[in-house]
Amino acid sequence: MLGETEILGQVKKAYAAATAGKTTAKASQQAFPARAFNVAKDVRTNTNITRGAVSVGSAAVELAEKIFGGSRRAM
Repeated sequence: MLGETEILGQVKKAYAAATAGKTTAKASQQAFPARAFNVAKDVRTNTNITRGAVSVGSAAVELAEKIFGGSRRAM
């Protein structure tokens, strides 16, 4: 899925900043990282979510190859 790893990275950075700034509740400090980040890892490991296109450009190339065939000849 496009952007999934980037979004997870942004969430981790935001959570780290919130924790450093002491703006998180004690309950979220215990539950959030342990559960949310482990679930994200399980999803990436046990599904096809991170397989395939990693950018809009590569997704466009994959789609074009499906539509027009796999040959990469010069136009």
